[in-house]
Parts: sequence; structure tokens; C-alpha cells
Amino acid sequence: MLALGCAAGEAGAPSGSGGAGPGSGGAGSGGAPVASGGTSAGSGGASGGSGGTTTGSSGGSGSGGTNAGSGGTAGSGGANAGSGGVPAASGGLTGSGGAPASGTGGGPVPTGGVPAVAMWTDDFESSATGAAPKGWIADPDPAVTGNPGMWGVVTDGANHVYEQQMQTSSLSLAVGGNVNWTDFKLETRVRVVSTSSTSSARVTLAARYQDAKNYLLLELTLDGKIKLRSRTDSSSTDLATNDSKTRTPIDIGGWTKIGIGVSGPASKPTVTAYLNGAPVMFSSVESAAGTGSGGIALGATAAVVAFDDVTVTPP
Repeated sequence: MLALGCAAGEAGAPSGSGGAGPGSGGAGSGGAPVASGGTSAGSGGASGGSGGTTTGSSGGSGSGGTNAGSGGTAGSGGANAGSGGVPAASGGLTGSGGAPASGTGGGPVPTGGVPAVAMWTDDFESSATGAAPKGWIADPDPAVTGNPGMWGVVTDGANHVYEQQMQTSSLSLAVGGNVNWTDFKLETRVRVVSTSSTSSARVTLAARYQDAKNYLLLELTLDGKIKLRSRTDSSSTDLATNDSKTRTPIDIGGWTKIGIGVSGPASKPTVTAYLNGAPVMFSSVESAAGTGSGGIALGATAAVVAFDDVTVTPP
């Protein structure tokens, strides 16, 4: 059947010499395979036969032949029709003139989501060691925060990291980002390099940082406790703390990925804590105006802490 179809396709293609072909019963020989190809194609074959007769007299039904051949054109290289025999056969069976073949030619529709575009990234590789990286300010409000730390880019193996190199009794912050940011997620890798007090050491991430008196923050201690807090006009409020049964102690010298996400209006922002890329808790809090937007900050207390691969993305 497919071999005959190819022959009919080859006869249909050269419709110029088809005057002789259809006249000599080319329509019949073309019709026969089509008729044997299926019932609806049989009626199409009959029509093709009368078209073939007309073609014999005037060659005009080459257009009709062209339609038959357009399904055949898909198989106009009889070899192509042979290799794609299934689409050609479906065209012959339905008499659709090759429409199924064009349909099967379509590509798959992509369904994957579009990844979030980073609003800010810094891996500190382009910053010279011993210097402050571009876009960051260390302890901009020392009168408020207390003893300033000593921030700088240092080497960590083959990488550069941003490190608070001095243990301070109060929180030391390095501030960056854009004060106009509203809804976003800040994530970074952190490593507690050393501490003289495991009970006092802590790592801090701040979001919607306006100044040392107004921001939202995540606080991580070495026993694995994660706390979300709000700071407004220098007054701090605890928002949420992870359950003691779910805490994983932080190894000194090991890397951990933490993050804080913020969204919603200044009057009631939603704050989310992330650990190793996964959300672990969140809180919605009634808050005074002033935390509706702001930059970011990295912080350390009573420990030497390194930060790397800082990213800010939409929440």
C-alpha cells in the first residue's frame, strides 16, 4: 500500500507529463492505491480520477492533482513519504491533503517557569583583599551600634569573602543594596570563623534597612536557633523563633546558607526565614511606618564571621 502511494505521489508530482500519465489512466492507477488506502480516501480517489480525466484533456486539474499531490508533495520525495510513512498514511486516510503531516511537524510547547532575575549579587571575587567591596558601607552608624567592627575582603581558599574580622560585644553591620527596595529575599552563605563565646556569638541579616534604628532582621546563634525580629526607633521586638526540636547546631568553620524575605506594606510586613534555601518560618507583624522599604545588611556579634555569595531576588 505505501509503495503504491509513493508511486502515485511520483506520478502526481510531474503534472506536466501528467497529461499523458492521467490520460493513460494515471488517475486510475493513482486512484487505485488511494482507493485501497481507505474509504474516505476512496471517494477522494474517485474525485481524483475525474480530476485526472480533466487533466488529460486540459492539464488544469493539475491543481486538483496538486491538492492530491500536496498530500503527495509531503511525500513528493517518495522516499520522504516512505520514511515518514505514518504521517503520509494519515494524510491519505483522512483525505486531509497532508494537514496531519503539517500538524505533526509542530514542536513541543515549553512549560518551564522563568527563573527570578537577581536584583543584587556579590561574590566579592572582583574586590581586592583588605579593601571594602564596592557598594558596601561598614558600620555607618557607630554612635548607635556601639563598637565598630573591622570589615574587609579576605581570601578563603581560592575564593574571596567579606569578613567581619573583629569580635565585638555589640552588633556590627555592613550595609548595602538600595533604600527603595520593598519586597525581596536576601540570601548568603555564612561561616563562623572563630568566637570566644559560643553562647554570645550570632550572625545577623537585615532587610528593609533604613538606618541603625529601623529594619527587620534574622538572627542565627550557634545552637541553631533562628529568630525573626523587628527594630523600630531602636526598640526591638521578637517576631518568631524556630522550634527547639528542629534546630541544627552550626559548626564553627563550616558554611551555612541563610536568608530573610520581606513582603507587604510597612504597616504589616510578612517576614520569612530561610535555611539552606528552604523557608523555615514566617511572621506577619504590625509595624510602625519606616520599614516599608530599605536596603540590606550583614552582621556579626561576638564572632569573626565570613560572608559569601550574597544574592537579592524578588520574593
